Amino acid sequence: MLKRFTDISLKEQTIKSRFTIWGMALEGFKEHPILGWGPENFNLVFNKYYKPQLWPQEPWFDRAHNVIFDWLIHGGILGLLAYLGVFILSLYTLWKKQQDKLAKAIFTALFAAYFFHNLFVFDNLTSYFMFFAILGFIHFLEIKSLPQMDSSKSASPFQYIAVVIVSVAVIFSLYFVNIKPLLASEALLNALKDMAVSAQNVDVILGDFDKVFEYKTFGNGEAREQFSSYASNAITFDISNDLKIKIIQKAISEMERQIVDNPKDARSYLFLSALYLKGGKIDDALKILDKAQELSPKKQQIFFLMADILISKGDNKKAFEVLKEAYDFAPAYGEAAKNMALVAILNNQSDYAEEVLMKTFGKKIIKDQNLLTAYARAGNFQKVRDIWLLFIEKEPQNAQYRVNLAATFMQLGERQNAIKELQKAIEINPQFKEQGEQFIEEIKAGRNP
Repeated sequence: MLKRFTDISLKEQTIKSRFTIWGMALEGFKEHPILGWGPENFNLVFNKYYKPQLWPQEPWFDRAHNVIFDWLIHGGILGLLAYLGVFILSLYTLWKKQQDKLAKAIFTALFAAYFFHNLFVFDNLTSYFMFFAILGFIHFLEIKSLPQMDSSKSASPFQYIAVVIVSVAVIFSLYFVNIKPLLASEALLNALKDMAVSAQNVDVILGDFDKVFEYKTFGNGEAREQFSSYASNAITFDISNDLKIKIIQKAISEMERQIVDNPKDARSYLFLSALYLKGGKIDDALKILDKAQELSPKKQQIFFLMADILISKGDNKKAFEVLKEAYDFAPAYGEAAKNMALVAILNNQSDYAEEVLMKTFGKKIIKDQNLLTAYARAGNFQKVRDIWLLFIEKEPQNAQYRVNLAATFMQLGERQNAIKELQKAIEINPQFKEQGEQFIEEIKAGRNP
């Protein structure tokens, strides 16, 4: 534990990210200082004031990792004062009602440790157990000191009615706030289990998710994102096109509902745009991304998807402009650099692509399938060859890489090198021998296999 404290540095990425996120939270507080953005809405602030230098961290945050900033966002200055009031009144009651000095010191220290803990993380179920247990003990001290009521007096009819109303309210709240979400979570876990075991059994998966959505709980957002991911992967399944269309349409329908439920969440728009792209609705995908960018102007993932859509439309020049903006936000971001290099290659700017890769990775070519494909589309098979050689250097016993390199040598007119690679592929994978020898015979005969 002590070593962790000695290792703490303001230059550590996690610490720097915390300061960045707190700055974003402060900007959000300035926009809604009195009542804040509402409970569970830090993600809206995170999206709107996102700083591109956060790229090494997870892409989406729903907490500020600081209890002060969390309450400023959730409830504004009034919410923060109410939260701090719990500590102030509890400590006041503790020191007023408790005579044991040791007990005072212990519980005050627990409050201090808990508060310090929450300056860097956020509450969870375990920490709440401790916190509310202490509050319950302090409340016990308070009511023990109050004058006892005369038990001989009978309760008024109003008190009986109040008890009945409260009891009914508790039962309803237990069902809608606890039991329904629990059942929905169980249904979602069952859907995820079926996805892992039999993802191509479409009817079963659709039925599983329908059960989740029928509960109509706050967990629907998570379920819709999981289903969207499933729909994106289903494109590669060995199933009929009709089933693929059915899945995509269902996922699009659910994400459209998600946007109706959360119209200010850029993440939902990003999911929907990706689904539109999978479903061939390219113009709709771009339109939705425009809204996502309005909600989160500097989120690199939005720029990446927008460029993908523009490339699919054949507008490589516009894609270059989009990715250049994303790259300039944070040139050290490897994914942004690779995307920038890719679109530069497609725009016949290979020298600039090498310059970008050199700045970020320290070398002009890297082992990346997307860059390889881009060079192939641009007809630069020398670079395709060089990248396949990097793949083979990493996995020299991969027969498929050898075959791919042989095909590249054929594009370069280096027929003897192609034969050598095919022979190496046969050595690695004897099952490829018959087909490989046929290829070799075709090459020796002057034909392209």
